[in-house]
Amino acid sequence: MKSDRLFNIIYILIDKKYITAKELAERLEVSTRTIYRDIETLSMANIPIYTDRGSGGGIGISDNYVLNKSIISKKQRKDIAIALDLLRATKYSDTSETIDKIGSIFADEHDNCIEIDLSDFGKNNQKHIFSTIKESLASSTAIEIDYKSYNQNLKKRTIYPLKLTFKKQRWYLIAFCKSKQEVRTFRISRIKGVEISSEVYLKKDYPVDDYVVDYIKLDDELIHVELVLKNSCHDRVYEEFGINYKKDLKGNLIVNFKISKKICIDSYILSYLSHIIDIKPTYIKENLIKKIKSSNLI
Repeated sequence: MKSDRLFNIIYILIDKKYITAKELAERLEVSTRTIYRDIETLSMANIPIYTDRGSGGGIGISDNYVLNKSIISKKQRKDIAIALDLLRATKYSDTSETIDKIGSIFADEHDNCIEIDLSDFGKNNQKHIFSTIKESLASSTAIEIDYKSYNQNLKKRTIYPLKLTFKKQRWYLIAFCKSKQEVRTFRISRIKGVEISSEVYLKKDYPVDDYVVDYIKLDDELIHVELVLKNSCHDRVYEEFGINYKKDLKGNLIVNFKISKKICIDSYILSYLSHIIDIKPTYIKENLIKKIKSSNLI
């Protein structure tokens, strides 16, 4: 719709400050002729837009312009206010003048009702890790990480962060690993230390649009695990698996999940040690019993 396109033009100009008609046309998938007609329409509506013709010319909007929120419906204003809350909650707004400018327009539409803490309980270092990763993603600067692999070895890696993704209740970082010379997936909870470097990279050199988190991609190497647990850990099971569990006739909890063979799951299962009744497949249970006996846990 034309009204949506006009609205988008205003927001693009507020964000970009200056843009060519060709760039606007490509972003909005219309002709440059249509863009110039839209600019004329906005100018007639007293929107302070200016154009510079010729080589190096473009379209801009006055720095002092404040968008009149009356052109947006009440529902749209609330949606925008909530979106702004989400951005602020993830600490993304500290680098965006645009968010602050638009946020002032919708100050009466929300009450900062959203808070997001990216760290696990008792792992305050993760806030620093997320902050550094965000800085790296924004500036396309490499980071050096201390990463605990699946076999529990701590290794130092230099990586180019490409994309943060949240899957199955866990945060992952998709990044190009210099030592492996390929795109890899790193679980955020396994990053124990991080430092930003001076090395700059180009994200376009490492496309990740079709990349899938490693353990989800390895369908042929997934194993099925079943845990029978005492009802005393019900709250934790519900927190980690939602409603995806069953109860037997004794009220014990039965949890089924699939996991990659490459992942060492001993530490995870041992975290349920005082609640475990049975484990399948049998070889996992036998390996755990040996590990427990050798470490004098029982």
